[in-house]
Amino acid sequence: MTRRAPLAAFSLLAVALLLGGCATTPPLNMRAAPSSTPHGHGDRQRLVRLLHEAVGTPYRYGGDTPRSGFDCSGLVYWASREAGYAGVPRTVREQYRQLRHVPLNQLRPGDVLFFRFRRGPPTHDGIYIGHGRFIHSPATGDHVSIERLNSRFWSRHLIAAARLPR
Repeated sequence: MTRRAPLAAFSLLAVALLLGGCATTPPLNMRAAPSSTPHGHGDRQRLVRLLHEAVGTPYRYGGDTPRSGFDCSGLVYWASREAGYAGVPRTVREQYRQLRHVPLNQLRPGDVLFFRFRRGPPTHDGIYIGHGRFIHSPATGDHVSIERLNSRFWSRHLIAAARLPR
């Protein structure tokens, strides 16, 4: 075994543990207030603008407001509701199961991206903002951030995309 193998194994385990918090049902808390945009009339530009405004907000397990902080699916839930998309579930698992999947080569800004770090359903998500980038709330101790989809790490774990309901 090389000296790098234990470090690589530890790094992979740390990432899996940190991101695993997005996979389960969060504790009950207050939900975001309905947006002024009529439900069922989502606005992709508003969604992307809201996500940019959320960059820097701390990660918080179970969080789904800018005031409380966000976990990954809480960010997707909050931003989509605020932008006028109705019927977006709260957890990664339900978002993956209920949203309409689209081919990865047909991404549009506002599409939800799903990532898997081990066997089973996806455990992390974020929203595509165009130009090969997405915004997500990564893990405990981190903040909402912008990432490149073509990075070695994220491209390896991306498994699906879904379009928000109209």
